[in-house]
Amino acid sequence: DRHMIALECNSMHAGLVEGSYGILEPTEGDAHPIESIDLIVVPGLAFDRDGRRLGQGAGFYDRFLSTPGMRATTTAVAFSEQIIDSVPVNGTDWPVDILVTDKEVVRFADG
Repeated sequence: DRHMIALECNSMHAGLVEGSYGILEPTEGDAHPIESIDLIVVPGLAFDRDGRRLGQGAGFYDRFLSTPGMRATTTAVAFSEQIIDSVPVNGTDWPVDILVTDKEVVRFADG
């Protein structure tokens, strides 16, 4: 149904099934209030030095991060080769607060 829900997952080995994008997803769990989330690790194909990210184009994380009440710190983990000069963005794209690479850790001014 093309949206993310924060669920408690106590094991990375039980209760997971492969979803439509080949990503393991929990089959059940207790929903967590958005306000209780402290950290979200955000994936990306490329990043720039303003914290902008290039995702897969479906907007799952951007919609999740725009949920009212969301205050979590967003962090991306990438190889330094994934850092480019500029990532194309639109009005619905959310930047990350922290970028961790194999060579540096960058905390952005707004993060």
